Amino acid sequence: MPHPVGANAQMRKVREAQAGAGDTPVYTLVHGYGPIDDFRKRLETGWKASPHGIWVNRYAYLTDKKLATIGEVCVRS
Repeated sequence: MPHPVGANAQMRKVREAQAGAGDTPVYTLVHGYGPIDDFRKRLETGWKASPHGIWVNRYAYLTDKKLATIGEVCVRS
């Protein structure tokens, strides 16, 4: 099932956590479960929300396609 919470709410929560943490880096946790399209959306949201990076919680849900998606999305310039 796709994640029930939208990207704006997810980004707001990460940014609020970072504001509350001050100088301590906050990393976005992204779960590896779900359909590939939903995973990509959550991954992109987490990546955009946190300047420090993400932590992907995999639990053996990461297929080769999802691993490739991480490589496509998680690039900093």
